Amino acid sequence: MSYKVVIPSAGLGSRVGPYSKFMNKALITIGEKPAISRVIDKFSESVPIVVLLGYRGDMVREVVECIYPKRDITFVEVDNYDGVGSGLGYSLLKAEKFLQNPFIFIPNDTIIGKDLIDLDPKTEGNWAAYYKKQKSDGYDTEIFRTLTIDDNNYVANFTGKGTSNSLIYIGICGIKNYKKFWDNLNDPNALRVGEVFGLKFLEKVKAIQIRDWYDCGSLNNLERAKKHFANKNFNILEKEDESIWFCENDVIKFSVDHSFIRDRVKRIDFLPKNMIPEVKKFGKFTYKYIKEKGNVISEKLSVNALEQLLNIAHENLWSKTGEIDEISKEHCYDFYKRKTSDRVNKYLQRFEEVDSVKVINEKKIDSVKNLLSKVNWKEICESPKWALFHGDFHAENIIFSKKKNFVLLDWRQNFGKDNFQYGDTYYDLAKLNHGFIVNHGVVTKNLFKIKEIKKNHFNFSIHQLSNLMECREFLKDWSKDYDYDFNRIELITALIFLNIAGLHDFPYSKFLFHLGQHKLSDSLKI
Repeated sequence: MSYKVVIPSAGLGSRVGPYSKFMNKALITIGEKPAISRVIDKFSESVPIVVLLGYRGDMVREVVECIYPKRDITFVEVDNYDGVGSGLGYSLLKAEKFLQNPFIFIPNDTIIGKDLIDLDPKTEGNWAAYYKKQKSDGYDTEIFRTLTIDDNNYVANFTGKGTSNSLIYIGICGIKNYKKFWDNLNDPNALRVGEVFGLKFLEKVKAIQIRDWYDCGSLNNLERAKKHFANKNFNILEKEDESIWFCENDVIKFSVDHSFIRDRVKRIDFLPKNMIPEVKKFGKFTYKYIKEKGNVISEKLSVNALEQLLNIAHENLWSKTGEIDEISKEHCYDFYKRKTSDRVNKYLQRFEEVDSVKVINEKKIDSVKNLLSKVNWKEICESPKWALFHGDFHAENIIFSKKKNFVLLDWRQNFGKDNFQYGDTYYDLAKLNHGFIVNHGVVTKNLFKIKEIKKNHFNFSIHQLSNLMECREFLKDWSKDYDYDFNRIELITALIFLNIAGLHDFPYSKFLFHLGQHKLSDSLKI
């Protein structure tokens, strides 16, 4: 080992707003993996890593250990990351004793694409990385520190934020003369400034140009990075408090709610082992399973394949029935009626909207709360098809593997509080139906519209995949053959749209809410 890498991940990440509300910005999804993975993956596996922890540090530690169980990683707790005296310089000083050797400093929100950044300071000397702003890249140089370069390609000076210099210092540097660096960083003036204060006092800091750089430290730049690294093979719709990541041969499910992960793991005992992936590891915020070789069935699902899937699911899940007693009825009331009311209120509060009578796609429709008051909750909640269930049974969560069988992913953690074994088969069928109407791949391509023509007058539309519409028609026939009421499936589908609206961002959230309001009115035949 000739050098280490230090990644500061202690700060609040306030400049990326909603993305850091529940998690550290190191865990924001960029493409198919968390941002910090895109940093760590730029360095050889033999290079030791030091990660500075503060805000939501327990989450960062668990995720990094989950993804890199064999890497040499030291975690350093930063006791003050938001109060008086806090700052990047203060955080770095907490790691001083672990960095008594040449090292590379790289923020957790600075993503390098194709360029090489694994530059050993011991052989390369001190260096600082910069990006030359282009007219088309959209970066505002005034929010970054910049630098000037002398005739020998060394840094002549670092300039503060607010300048129009086109050479942006991107916050990555290599430190060979670490003793002098630490001497300078112990100056009280360095506490908030950070690594630049130490760099300014080093001799011969080489300027390294980076051409493929993506900053994730502000909302606009973060969105640019997300767009660049978007992976068409992983159509996962983002949520503010949970993520799914794909790392090498593993899939990692992350949630800020530790009961969510705990209950997901509990439910493994009530799912057919031949239809779910092997879970390798779990913690407080994550569980990891082996990535199945195959493709999600959504865009290429045929009627024949759907029939096979439904019959297999019926045999392995929905035919394994339980007793419908007062407790199971109460679970249904909690899951359908109370949860829907809470989720509708969450949507209205989050987006500061008023529930009212509206004209949607040229049809006058009552308010959501009035529509919900007309639902026959007794029928839904006291006569479910009570059986083993999946809970998120839609085409993006089902893989047709190369072993020629169906693998179910991302199962629901419960059906009502602390109820893990049984649930309503109607909900599984409604989730499947909702995925036929709203396909994730279509949504990620922005092939949906929601437009307010005038006050309380809305039009919405979404691109429909012909194969999924054919599958939806087949589901109607299959439901009838197996004695399911398709109108109840439609009604629960409408509830699903209303339930998930508040979990997503605008404008998709608004689209889902009005789609749900429209479909609920249709299913009630109002």
